[in-house]
Amino acid sequence: ILWDMRFAPSTSRSPGEHRHKIPRGHVQKVTTEPGTRKMRITISSRPEWEIEVAQDSQNERGFFSVEDVLCSITDYLRRPITTDEWEGMPSDRQKQLHLLRHDRLADDVVEFNADISVRCVDLLGWKTVFGGLTPLGPTEWGMEVMLKLPPLSPKPSGTF
Repeated sequence: ILWDMRFAPSTSRSPGEHRHKIPRGHVQKVTTEPGTRKMRITISSRPEWEIEVAQDSQNERGFFSVEDVLCSITDYLRRPITTDEWEGMPSDRQKQLHLLRHDRLADDVVEFNADISVRCVDLLGWKTVFGGLTPLGPTEWGMEVMLKLPPLSPKPSGTF
């Protein structure tokens, strides 16, 4: 999946030469084999963040689809950062985050004026390209997976 996590999962594309939109049937497939009813995602560069996959849109078999996982990641990354996160960083980092926020919203004037907060996705900097999920294994809680980010992600130039 080619996906810049600053944008909605519907902007994701297949990694092939033509980068076609991913067919609906593919994003509705079960995420794991065997399927799981509980999933927690951590991000490789931000292990303190835990994303619990939403359970309200499970498929007919009761397991999470690829779309459920991508939407849960999007919802989490669109949350404003906490006051503690903001106050715990130096002022030059805060200025950098405002620039990243500006870049994220540059093409959407309505959203830009309405959204004054720095979001979790802005903390990722330019490392917003989806790098896949690595299973960490089942636990007593449910399936644990790690969201990987490319080590040297270039500055994104919009959607794929």
